[in-house]
Amino acid sequence: PVLAPANGKVLCTLIQGGTVAAREGFGRYVVLDHGNGVTSWYGHLRDWVVQKDQIISAGQIIAHSGNSGNTTGAHLHFGIKEGNNWVNPLDYIGTY
Repeated sequence: PVLAPANGKVLCTLIQGGTVAAREGFGRYVVLDHGNGVTSWYGHLRDWVVQKDQIISAGQIIAHSGNSGNTTGAHLHFGIKEGNNWVNPLDYIGTY
């Protein structure tokens, strides 16, 4: 299972849609909006269990890791964006 790292709102749940995700080959993916321009991205999912605009809580299951998109095996692609810029996700782990 993939857990939400912080409270937020589901911005989108898509399959190879959107410019960034399509270019990166994310396959099935979820994007969470945590406010203040911070979003978290989860790619290569088997499936998701949330819906667009759903309010989520830290620790809530949002999806399941998988092998969709451009991959060589099952894994989770986790990323953080501040506005339109990718940032080091390690800067956020443990801060929420």
